[in-house]
Amino acid sequence: MDRVWRWLNDPATFTEGQIWPFRVEFVGGDFEPGVLNVHHGPFINFAGVIGEVKGPEAQSVAYRDLKYFYGSYALSLRLSRPTRLQFWAEPEPGGGTGVTLQLDSLVRGPFAGAWELSQRVFWSRFPRWMQRSLETLER
Repeated sequence: MDRVWRWLNDPATFTEGQIWPFRVEFVGGDFEPGVLNVHHGPFINFAGVIGEVKGPEAQSVAYRDLKYFYGSYALSLRLSRPTRLQFWAEPEPGGGTGVTLQLDSLVRGPFAGAWELSQRVFWSRFPRWMQRSLETLER
């Protein structure tokens, strides 16, 4: 679990390999409470602050959240506004590590179906990306 948690809390995981013109930036440190963060590019601006961070040494379930500021948006302020991104990592029976993420957003009714579908498609790559990255680190 420590290896997965280190990967999830390494800013390079999210800043390197971004497809231009999208970027992720951190101001004031790494994944620590109070550090500013922004994901930005055409039609998106997710600006926020790292909130609670509890590593696996503190408990069996590690946790981190990112609270997005009012004014963050995807496509348009009138359609979707992310409010919070949370990650949990916990040991699984058999020695693996389970990772759960949750993105909370305020979404205008008519756009909700399209938003949910786009998020399912976007985040469906996350497990494969994490697995490949962790395998590369082992080499």
